[in-house]
Amino acid sequence: MISWRALAFFRQRDWSGMTLELLIVALGVLLGIQASNWNDDRLRHARPDEVLAQLGAELDQTIAEADQRIAFSVRTV
Repeated sequence: MISWRALAFFRQRDWSGMTLELLIVALGVLLGIQASNWNDDRLRHARPDEVLAQLGAELDQTIAEADQRIAFSVRTV
């Protein structure tokens, strides 16, 4: 669907106005695509940090449980 402004530029044969309108639309689309790519990259880079933080927490918990079991074994022997 052609906007009424673009149609008016075409009827008046105002090619500079039509070109400017087209450039504004193209720039908006390119900026939208770039913003989407930036967001995807940010999410992709954030995931490994999240996974490492979870692994670190699980490792700390496993070490604490192992220490408790060792202490219990020492007391019972």
